[in-house]
Amino acid sequence: MVRLMHALREERRWITAAGLLFLISAILGYVNARSLDEALRTAGVWDRLERAVAVIRADPTFLKALTLIYWNNLKAVLSMMGLGIFLGVFPLMALVSNGAMLGVVLAKTAQKTGANPLWLLITTILPHGTLELPAAIVGAAYGMRLGMMVAWGIWGLVIGGQKEVAQRWRQLLERIPIVVVGILLFLLAAAAVESTLITIVAK
Repeated sequence: MVRLMHALREERRWITAAGLLFLISAILGYVNARSLDEALRTAGVWDRLERAVAVIRADPTFLKALTLIYWNNLKAVLSMMGLGIFLGVFPLMALVSNGAMLGVVLAKTAQKTGANPLWLLITTILPHGTLELPAAIVGAAYGMRLGMMVAWGIWGLVIGGQKEVAQRWRQLLERIPIVVVGILLFLLAAAAVESTLITIVAK
């Protein structure tokens, strides 16, 4: 845990920037819910989510829900980290799109139920999102950091700063496994909470 906290502190600026970007995207998604909803439908995003929900509803057991939720979230977060090597574009886009989706979902649900969106956020998103969202934000932050390091490394080769580049790469690569383990545990805990809620509702 000490090593994980150290790894997070070392990238606190990137994590803070990623968190703010996610929050701004969610707000914009909420404000522009109608137009974004149509765009997400056209892109097939809702269809994929509905298929995942249908799989859980067909067999709403704890283990089935846990496996599906954990695997989907793990694949998404680790993809943001790994594909960040391409100059950080993928984690940036994933963070923005997921934030916007959250805003759209809150707006649609609030409109349909008449509930306060803040109350919906607290009661429906935060029970599992308290662990899941930080894991996603940290994954995206490290993905963007990885992309920046690639760009900086190329520039270092041009100007002749190979030693400094190598040292910073070594430091980053030492932190990444620790962060990945933390993400694995956070997502597992989040999936367990969500699966428990799904099982209780199904009964």
